[in-house]
Amino acid sequence: MELTIRVEICRIADSDGGWSLEVIDQENTSTVWDSTFVADEEAYREFSCTLEREGIRSFAERPTGRTH
Repeated sequence: MELTIRVEICRIADSDGGWSLEVIDQENTSTVWDSTFVADEEAYREFSCTLEREGIRSFAERPTGRTH
């Protein structure tokens, strides 16, 4: 079975709050990290490490709205 996810790394304009990281699966279920990141590259590294450590299916198997 093929699984598609979307990775969203964003920062609110005019905000000093850092970068947020959210992974959304094909059923629109999201995994959101509680903490923010200093840079977008840091957020992407965290996503990559989680993907390598837990696998892509871990994003689809999380309960709705679960935070990381």
